[in-house]
Amino acid sequence: MDFVVVLDSSSSVGIENWMKVKKFTHQFLSTFTLSPEGSQYSVFRYNREVDTHSQILLQDHQTNMDDFMYAFDDIPYDGSGTHTGNAINHVVDYILAPGKGNRPNAQDIVLLITDGRSQDSVRRPAQRLRQTGAT
Repeated sequence: MDFVVVLDSSSSVGIENWMKVKKFTHQFLSTFTLSPEGSQYSVFRYNREVDTHSQILLQDHQTNMDDFMYAFDDIPYDGSGTHTGNAINHVVDYILAPGKGNRPNAQDIVLLITDGRSQDSVRRPAQRLRQTGAT
């Protein structure tokens, strides 16, 4: 599977909940085998904007779980606003785009964790994501 985790880091989440989300995600991803033939991961955070500086692409850590977890643990918490539609568009337009590590024969799975209502529309971005065949 190519597994994409999208994390809301808006100010309403709060640092305590951010740490809980990071711990859950860390534990969950640790249960899979990271390999070119197995699972690949992408993780990024968003608020009003998508944080492309700390994002992890599917192609970034294909074999070394320790390197992946180090990069994951380094994803910061900050920002304000909850533009979930923008984050979903980033998944479709960038994370799952050809040349970014998305494998054509792997099932794409997207887990988006947020604490509330988006400040932008998610209807069209969600339709676009479903049209890719992602779960």
